[in-house]
Amino acid sequence: MATTNFTDGVTPVIAEWLNDVDAHTYDQLGGAHIAAHITNTPAGTIAATDVQAAINELNTDATDHLNDTLGAHAASAISVLDTGLLLTATEVEGALAEIQTNVNNHVNDTTAAHAASAISIVDAGAHYTATDVEGALQELMSSAVYGAFVPTLTAGLNTTSVTDAGCRYSKVGKYVTISGTLYLDPIATGQTDFTMTVPFSFTDALGTPYTVSGVVCGIDYDTSGVLFSGPSTSGVIISVRAFVTNTALQLITFTGSYIAD
Repeated sequence: MATTNFTDGVTPVIAEWLNDVDAHTYDQLGGAHIAAHITNTPAGTIAATDVQAAINELNTDATDHLNDTLGAHAASAISVLDTGLLLTATEVEGALAEIQTNVNNHVNDTTAAHAASAISIVDAGAHYTATDVEGALQELMSSAVYGAFVPTLTAGLNTTSVTDAGCRYSKVGKYVTISGTLYLDPIATGQTDFTMTVPFSFTDALGTPYTVSGVVCGIDYDTSGVLFSGPSTSGVIISVRAFVTNTALQLITFTGSYIAD
């Protein structure tokens, strides 16, 4: 083995030994330093005393973390950006609690959870121009009317005359209610018929004479009867049929309802 000397000319140095040291020092990939031979001082959760074992521990911890579908990250440890500035919480756990509180408050609010103007209507019957509940209510109330009306009365079967003693109506949307009193002068006991006009026209969409319906009662005598839309199925004329037990002039009262055009 060749030898050389340091500059002092005294101490011998083996050249091949120096080459081995250089090769060991500059070998980054060929195994100059084995991780298992490098000591590690345990710290934190790492218990290994050499680098290779410490790396293995870290890999195991990372794999367990990635495969944990339930508790890898606590919600309280995950921050939220809240770019819309909707929350006071800065982490997911607090944000979820805020949202749940808001939902509970909304569900338990019996007076103002939803404004009527924020609730849409389908209006399958095309009764309103409004598209929300608030507007529909306004239309409904603005369409409510009531007052007196004077019907045209025409005597019919077993009837001498019929005269008006006071009639009234109320109308909400298309729903009409009529009521009043009439003087009926029958010819004989039994069935009497007459017709009367109503304040708003109607159409019998069902094809039967019962779009208009109501009852008749006697005030002075035992008289009873019904209101109905026949014989006409449209217009403003309805029929009244009363059964009388006395031929005297008598005061009768009626009430009925129908859907106007």
